[in-house]
Amino acid sequence: DSLGQELSSQSLESKLILTGHSLGGHLAQVFVLLYADNVKELYTYTNLRNVA
Repeated sequence: DSLGQELSSQSLESKLILTGHSLGGHLAQVFVLLYADNVKELYTYTNLRNVA
């Protein structure tokens, strides 16, 4: 959550590209759901395909 707060408080010129493996992939998906405006792409490996 602190990363999300930091992103919200700054004006970014470019969006993030996130990657995650296993549990990191799940956490990256949650991050995208919460902070979609700050993310350009998401790549996950060996985890759930959809969160919806």
